[in-house]
Amino acid sequence: MNALRRNLVALVSLLAVIGTLGAAAALAGDARPSGHHASPRPDHELHGTWLTTVQLSDAPPGVPTSFGALDTFLPGGGLVVSSSAPLPSTRGLAHGSWSHIGHRNFTATFTWFRFDASGQPVGTQRVTRRMNVSRSGSSFTGTDLIEVISPSGAVLATIHGTETGTLLPG
Repeated sequence: MNALRRNLVALVSLLAVIGTLGAAAALAGDARPSGHHASPRPDHELHGTWLTTVQLSDAPPGVPTSFGALDTFLPGGGLVVSSSAPLPSTRGLAHGSWSHIGHRNFTATFTWFRFDASGQPVGTQRVTRRMNVSRSGSSFTGTDLIEVISPSGAVLATIHGTETGTLLPG
């Protein structure tokens, strides 16, 4: 039953991403694939899918200090994140938002649901990130503040990290 639940959670997450990306493209009126640009990106653009590497400076025991993720920044400020951290069945797909805060600088906040090994909800995890995009617009560096939150809303742990990202070609 747990395997069935994990597969169902993964399928629902995938369908949510497909629907979100399709809706964002329709709202933006842009039929180009994400990340496809004929010229350097304007300083205020972030949209596209980025392959990132996260380095945690104070990971709790049993949590890897480095892992990859895919971050899809949607036109208009939406954000969807998937992680390669172990045990994908213990977390949902992250959803959030991003905003331009100044010359090639951005902030993003996203949250995912957390589950225990039996598939029961155990709270959320919220990431707040500050990013600086390279002059070419094809990479970024950032700092992450990660909060592990109980179902009642109490912050159980705070973790810090850095992140680098590379824009995937369209």
